[in-house]
Amino acid sequence: MNYRHKLHVHNVVWTFPNKHRLKCNTNGASKGNPGLNSYALCLYDSHGDLVYANEALEGQWKIPWEMVERGKTIRKRAHELNASITHTFREANSVADLFVMK
Repeated sequence: MNYRHKLHVHNVVWTFPNKHRLKCNTNGASKGNPGLNSYALCLYDSHGDLVYANEALEGQWKIPWEMVERGKTIRKRAHELNASITHTFREANSVADLFVMK
């Protein structure tokens, strides 16, 4: 019997934020845990223009598990501020991805 994995296709596109909103694309990379890590963020306006970018290469870092609680707090505040947090595939987040992979 021939078995083939089911193929899943995702149409990946970056969309502009709504009028009077900003979109913050972020990315991070780590070489080991603990290991060298870096992050980048790019802030775009509703026209898709880059209005701010930041990147950093950090030293050795290990994931602090209290970050889970901080994540819950951030999601709660985002809801209170009518902001949203969504996942974006790397293919639609190429600028931030490029910064962290240098």
